[in-house]
Order: sequence, then structure tokens, then C-alpha cells
Amino acid sequence: AVALYRNHRFDIVLLDLLMPHLDGFAVMEQLQAIEPDNYVPILVLSVEQDQETRIRALKSGARDFLNKPFNKLEVLTRIENMLEVLLLYQRLLDHNRDLEQKVLARTQALKEANIALTESNRIKSEFLGRMSHELRTPLNAIVGYSELLLKGMDGPLNTEQIESLRPIAQAGERMTQMVEEIMNFTQINEGKLQLDVAELDLGALLAESLAAIMPMAAQKGLVIIQAYGACQAERIEGD
Repeated sequence: AVALYRNHRFDIVLLDLLMPHLDGFAVMEQLQAIEPDNYVPILVLSVEQDQETRIRALKSGARDFLNKPFNKLEVLTRIENMLEVLLLYQRLLDHNRDLEQKVLARTQALKEANIALTESNRIKSEFLGRMSHELRTPLNAIVGYSELLLKGMDGPLNTEQIESLRPIAQAGERMTQMVEEIMNFTQINEGKLQLDVAELDLGALLAESLAAIMPMAAQKGLVIIQAYGACQAERIEGD
């Protein structure tokens, strides 16, 4: 019987307990060893009626227990119920396998998306790094020549020339700082950024910002007045 079950995997096993050579408990042990993680529908039919034997049989792998002599209709009903449970169990296994395949496919898709995102971030960081390097060279020239002119390299400058040249130098410095911030951004993605905590003069920052936008404001006929840390813009009437 054990060899037959190993080769054919019957849908149900009707088993007695008192048998020669191997009793029902030994048979159930061997059947459970064949499919330790599966549902083996075993219906025990025995003349043994004591509660201890019934409990031992159910713990040994029996799914149901009937005493001899038995009623044919009851046996058929028990068999029908056990086969229905087996069908539900098999459907559950199929459903779990389907879910497992979907989870594996989803996991693989997320893994591939993560790889693509990592590569995209690497390319972006590499592009920003190269762009920042290329921008820094002309900006250094602009800032450097502006400072030299302000220091009188080509001769002394009048007040108007100084006031016109100073915003150019400040704008160049701000652009240089922006390039540095872009490079810091690439270092954030690579986990290499080191914070440099320092005090900031908000008044000086505001003054630099105003100096940068005043030429554009003048072109539009606006005058910007800084008062008590706040800025106001008024339109100039007439010319």
C-alpha cells in the first residue's frame, strides 16, 4: 500500500489500524514521510473504540475516524467531505504558487527598475560634475578679471565705473558658488558630502541680491529700497 501510494498519490486512503506486518500507525508514519508538507487524506476505519486510540490516530495523520461496523452512507459522506477539503487545499496551493510567481516577477521588475534608476543617477551626477567643471573655468576668468579691474590693473576707475563693475564681480562669484552647490549635489547622491556649518550674514546676502537685480529693475523703471531688512519696489514716474 505504501509503495502504491508513492507511485500513484491516491486522492484518499482508507486505512485499518489492526493489520499484520505493519499496523495503521506505522503506515501513516510512512505516508507522512512521503509528503511531509502536503495534505494526505487518510480515513481510519477500526474496531478500536477507545478515545485514546482515536486521538492517537488523528495525531498520527488521520483526517477522520470511523468505527466498525460502519454505515455505508456515512462512510461515503465522510469521503466526500475529505475529497472536498483536498480540492480546496489543492486550489489554495495553486493560488499560493501563482502569488509567489507574481511576487517574484514584481521583485525582479523592482530590482531592474532600481538598477536603471541607479545608473540614471550615476549618469546625471557625472553630467553635472562635468558641466560644473566646464562652467567654473570661464567664471573664474570673469571673477578674476573683474577683481583686477577693480584693483586698478588698467588704471584708476571713477565711481560710476566701479559701481558698474562691482555687480559683475559679485554675479560671477554667485555663479561660482552655484556651481559649487551643483557639485555638492552630486556628492550628496554619492554619499560624499561633508557639511561645513558656518554663520551667515543675512544683511550682506540681501545687499548682494539687491545689487544683482537692481540693473533689471532700473530697465523696467523700478527703484528698490531696502529699509529695516525689508524691500519695497516703487515705479518711477516719468523718465
